[in-house]
Amino acid sequence: MKRLRAWLRCATDRRTVGRALITSSVVGSVLTLVNHGTDIAAGSLGREAVWSILLTFGIPFIVATISRVEAIQSGPAARAR
Repeated sequence: MKRLRAWLRCATDRRTVGRALITSSVVGSVLTLVNHGTDIAAGSLGREAVWSILLTFGIPFIVATISRVEAIQSGPAARAR
């Protein structure tokens, strides 16, 4: 339980969330343009694309958060413990 609390505390840290938001904004924007750019340009983006676009931003956010927490917890300070 202690490890889970430490993990969640790190995952919800302002710096972790900020970096994840930046990463997901960049990656999500690029992937949205690649996957839905022609529909966006044509103005024919359907409602069914909303979930796809949300996942396109959400998944990089989750990956960036997990990666940062794992890097922090396995870094030099963590190894010294």
